[in-house]
Amino acid sequence: MNKWYQSRLCKGLLLVLVHVLTVIMVLSLAWILVYPGQEYLSAFQKDKPLAYEDSEGFEDTVQTTVSNILDYNTLRPIFETEGKYDTNRLIDLKKFDENARAVDGTNKSGMAYQVGDLIKWAESYNGIDYTEEEGVIVCKKEDGTYHYYYKSEFKKLIEEKSLQFIETEEMSLEGYMAQLGYEEYMNDSYYSDEAEKTIRDKEGKVLYVDCWEFSDGVINEKYAPEGFKNLLELVNTDAEWNGKLEEVYRILDNTLVILPHYYYQYKDGLETVEEGNTNLAYMYVDQKAKKVYTNRSAYKDYNKVEENIKKMTAQGKYVVVAPKLADFQSNMDVSAEEWKNMVTGSANQKEEFLFAVSVDTNYPIQDSFYIKNKEYEQYSPWVKVIVVGSAVSAILFLISFIWLTAVTGHVNGKEGITLNFFDRIKTEIAAALIIGGMLLAIMLPISGLSLPGDLSYGYTEEGLYISSAYGFEERFFEMVLIGGIGTLITCAVGMLGYLSLVKRIKARTLWKNSVLRWVGHLFRVFWENRRSTTKITLGYMGFMLLQLLLATGYPVFVLFVLAMDVAVFAYLLKSAIAKQRIKFGIQRIASGDVNYKIPIGNMVKEDTEIVQNINHIGEGIHNAVEANMKNERLKTDLITNVSHDIKTPLTSIINYVGLLKQEKFEDPKIQGYLQILDAKSQRLKTLTEDVVEASKISSGNITLHYMNIDLVELINQTTGEFAEKFEKRNLSIVVNVPKEPAMIRVDSRRIWRVIENIYNNAAKYAMEGTRIYADLRMSDRYVQFSLKNVSEQPLNISADELTERFIRGDVSRSTEGSGLGLSIAKNLTELQGGKFLLYLDGDLFKVTIVFPRLYQQQGNPQPQPEESK
Repeated sequence: MNKWYQSRLCKGLLLVLVHVLTVIMVLSLAWILVYPGQEYLSAFQKDKPLAYEDSEGFEDTVQTTVSNILDYNTLRPIFETEGKYDTNRLIDLKKFDENARAVDGTNKSGMAYQVGDLIKWAESYNGIDYTEEEGVIVCKKEDGTYHYYYKSEFKKLIEEKSLQFIETEEMSLEGYMAQLGYEEYMNDSYYSDEAEKTIRDKEGKVLYVDCWEFSDGVINEKYAPEGFKNLLELVNTDAEWNGKLEEVYRILDNTLVILPHYYYQYKDGLETVEEGNTNLAYMYVDQKAKKVYTNRSAYKDYNKVEENIKKMTAQGKYVVVAPKLADFQSNMDVSAEEWKNMVTGSANQKEEFLFAVSVDTNYPIQDSFYIKNKEYEQYSPWVKVIVVGSAVSAILFLISFIWLTAVTGHVNGKEGITLNFFDRIKTEIAAALIIGGMLLAIMLPISGLSLPGDLSYGYTEEGLYISSAYGFEERFFEMVLIGGIGTLITCAVGMLGYLSLVKRIKARTLWKNSVLRWVGHLFRVFWENRRSTTKITLGYMGFMLLQLLLATGYPVFVLFVLAMDVAVFAYLLKSAIAKQRIKFGIQRIASGDVNYKIPIGNMVKEDTEIVQNINHIGEGIHNAVEANMKNERLKTDLITNVSHDIKTPLTSIINYVGLLKQEKFEDPKIQGYLQILDAKSQRLKTLTEDVVEASKISSGNITLHYMNIDLVELINQTTGEFAEKFEKRNLSIVVNVPKEPAMIRVDSRRIWRVIENIYNNAAKYAMEGTRIYADLRMSDRYVQFSLKNVSEQPLNISADELTERFIRGDVSRSTEGSGLGLSIAKNLTELQGGKFLLYLDGDLFKVTIVFPRLYQQQGNPQPQPEESK
């Protein structure tokens, strides 16, 4: 039965709707997150949206900007001298490593560089090099101090005899040099790895009691520390750093990695808060040092701090932070304690400070505040529409999603769950494909779309807040396009995986079609057949072991493995020949030559056993076929002989009954007896003919004469001939046939017998006073005829049993009929290439025959012989 809600069209529309709604929801969410400064809940609580300066987005932007300003102010001592960026300013790396923000431009540890050199160096810095050929040699003096050489310098001194090894029984000169990392000496033999490498000068004085190669990696020096040629000179001459080359490299490496982050943070802060570039003004007052740090030249006078703060709070939005929370001032809805912690944390002091910030909300300068305010005014009216639209889309998505989940797998006209190609892929493999596809789809908008401009973000009471400083309007179309495509692909892949999962669960194939179950099944099969599989596994492992021995290259193993390869090849060749013989023998036996014997010879034991069993199967089939043919011949001969013997006395009985009826007996009892005799003798004659006919059909001893028949004409003719029988039982027939011919190619006499038996069955067993419906329908390929009626007796058996011999709907046999009619009709239909179908529903009985349609104008598309058996 076709159901509209699970039709292909309906499911297709639902899939399209789900994808569209998903794109709408995701883009709406992205729009809300990127949209600058909207206080989301207020959009529903107020008829008119708030002004930008009254929104949480504005407050978050001010707080983020102030946080950057405070960071910038703490970084100024690193890069500035007298308030200006100075590339020659010294950075003491030890102090920088301990506390980067405590750098003051002095060199107290001896390890210092100019900030400009460090920034240039960091641009091409690749970290500590552990493979550098120009390594370092460490030499230990008698007093416990150390001296460092570059390898090239050390080797040159050895070759000039300025440095000389003292050779001992434990170590030769070549051994010393090899241990120090000189590859040209690596192949020479020496005695002990533990011997100390004592070195003397030209006069024979011992300089070093031991030397070794520095193995913790080196840094390729592009710039020298202040006052030294290189780092080795520093650690050789400065007692504080002597013996600490590894620590020196670590501090330098840490500085070159971290300093660029501080530098770019400093540069961004400098550009952002520069006077004339922003509507935001700030003033940090260090009351202890009596200094004012500000981005407004008019506010630099320490003596006018109070006056300047009044100017800052006279217009726009402002925040004034003091050590005591009672002195906190602001016309924004912000937390005093949060702002105090932010200022004191960045300034590294708790008392004697004052910080003030204000934003001119007339936005005379076109900075980020100006751009965000403009975007806010343009897009804020849409927030409520977007949020409501997202909610409606979510509800419709949920309904469509549940609907799809319920109907997926069901196809009109088919029973059970229908699986496609993807649903038949192993569960784990399909899951991996879906996850991989979704990750690739998610990467599309991430890689193809960068959010416009600077991003300001944070966490509010409503959740994550993100806004862009500029470029929102210019990049909006790109965001929608790329984000929408990425979402659409992700949704498509995800829905494919989800619907496949639902179908697998409904069809109960989620576990059955899994790789894990398949592996478990293989293991179980392996274990159940361990007598054979163990041999193969052990043999294969032995073979692989021999191949590994061959890889060692020893001649004895090579010869042994080659002999084994020859033996394996001979075994495989013998097995292949045996399998070919077995295959040929099975084909011969399957084709009907059950007497064929597969020759046994030159086979392994397992193949010999298989061949013997197959030969025994052939013998068994031969005996069974002989016995079955003998039984069939006996049954056919019995039916034929008995039917022939019955016909002779039956003919005499019929003839004598006819003669007696001509005597015109007046006694009504005698006339009644004669009618009964006539009816029963005719029934016996029909039964005999049916038995013979059924026997011929089942044995195939029947000849068919094919011709083109118009089934419409045959149905009309049969209906007319059975009109009298239907009237006797008060049955009316409703015929529905097309006007055009319904041509089929069949045996005319046999097809008439089929139709006659179907009509005769209805005339005998239909309930009196009911209707019989005869319908003939045609398609492009088939002609279908159906006859249905309501049974007079309860149909207490199955449809298959009704087509068996001597079986009728009324098992009590209280009515006329042999039970052979439907069986004969079914067999004749199938012999002529048609289909014979029975349908029972309560007392409703329906028989249908189907034949290939023949087009007169095209002839028979598949010609058949005029006669066939």
